[in-house]
Amino acid sequence: MIKTTFLALALCCAMPTIAQDFNTTITSWSADGSKILVTSNRNGKSQIFELRADGSHEKQLTITEASNWWATYSPDNSKIAFYSYRDGDAEIYVMNADGSHPTRLTFNKSFDYYPTWSPDGDQIAFYTGRDGNEEIYVMNVDGSGMRNLSNNNAKDQDPRWSPDGKHIAFQSDRTGKWQIHLLEIKTGEVTNLSNNEFIDELPSWSADGSQIIFHSNREGKGRIYSVDIDGKNEKVLTSPERDNFISIMAPDGKSIIYTSNRNGPLEIYRYYLQENREVNLVN
Repeated sequence: MIKTTFLALALCCAMPTIAQDFNTTITSWSADGSKILVTSNRNGKSQIFELRADGSHEKQLTITEASNWWATYSPDNSKIAFYSYRDGDAEIYVMNADGSHPTRLTFNKSFDYYPTWSPDGDQIAFYTGRDGNEEIYVMNVDGSGMRNLSNNNAKDQDPRWSPDGKHIAFQSDRTGKWQIHLLEIKTGEVTNLSNNEFIDELPSWSADGSQIIFHSNREGKGRIYSVDIDGKNEKVLTSPERDNFISIMAPDGKSIIYTSNRNGPLEIYRYYLQENREVNLVN
């Protein structure tokens, strides 16, 4: 039975099948909120799985000798972008939503990580080490038209495209600490959304584009925060007793799914914001 923690409320749904003994990480939510993509190393190498948003009906989408990671749905849910080591180093691929017909988009001797779709589905942003440091790049969905968006000597990582297509949120050490930044695509202007002595990282967007959700270690344990895109109204979303990491807000804005290692291995939890209720999706 799925375990409910905060308010000990029952949740009736099918039995999840992702094993608790392995590391499992949330990477994407479908536009209609019905499905999620996760990665799990249950078979020794990280593979991509699709589940319903209640943690049930697992379907494995990749089966390779090499690791596959950070899968994200296209806006129409017909495609999935991800990166894989199947050709020797980390490269960006796109496959159909059922896992068929993977196509390699990037070709270089360095790494290409963390693809994120533009809201019109025409472009993919990612971060790469191809210039000797770590930069945010964008390309067309066939791999053409590649260009550098960040152009600096800092480490810029984990891009997330805004719902309106105008900005990319990312984490960077350009201020000396890992903080959350906002890049305006048209002008190249970068705004620093967080500025403290701790580590703020792993940004994602609220469905309406008004907020950035991110992870911070500023209170000793990893907690999930939100901040408006003007850098105001920062607030914490998760309990101080819990250590939480990668997080994605549901399309309806009523819950977030995040990764936690509170029981040892990484597991997936869903937290209902208004109800103050948390559900373990992989136990």
